[in-house]
Amino acid sequence: MNPIWTLAQAVATSITGGANFVVFRETDLPTTPRNTVLEFVTKAVRGRTPLVVMATNADSAVEDSYGVHFEGDISGIDRCNRLENQLVGVTVSSLNEIAVAESASADYLLAYFDWTFPEQSLLALKKYVDASRIPLVVGVDVPKEYVKDIMSMGATGIAISFAACGAYDKTSESAAYWDLMTS
Repeated sequence: MNPIWTLAQAVATSITGGANFVVFRETDLPTTPRNTVLEFVTKAVRGRTPLVVMATNADSAVEDSYGVHFEGDISGIDRCNRLENQLVGVTVSSLNEIAVAESASADYLLAYFDWTFPEQSLLALKKYVDASRIPLVVGVDVPKEYVKDIMSMGATGIAISFAACGAYDKTSESAAYWDLMTS
């Protein structure tokens, strides 16, 4: 991302281009700076799309967010401080994790694949889609040439990060992904 652009600005222009869900990660930041960045991102989103915050512990539901997202250790999902109508998402990397997340009442799944090996990724994705009963988002930074295949397999959406935030024209890049997902 261009150092002149803040994360909040990049998110805002991506939403304008069609991004319709934001997972705020930034778990590498200490608590106070992370909360400051989250405040700016929340203002950039302005309620235009759900904003889910990556869990940093089992009590991570954030009142101003639409929900919490777990990555790695999902053992605390059942103890999550889930506020009314908040979503709970889980990053999964195996069929077993899909079953565990679903049994813990996750609302959606996020699965990362290695797109340097697209054939293997598409085969694994098919297994994930077949195993899942809840929405599955595929990520991250999927090359555009695979978006239609992914959506036709039954995925709910595509997670874009650097593809949008790193693009010169973030709005157009997000719009290009949106067009591919919905055509």
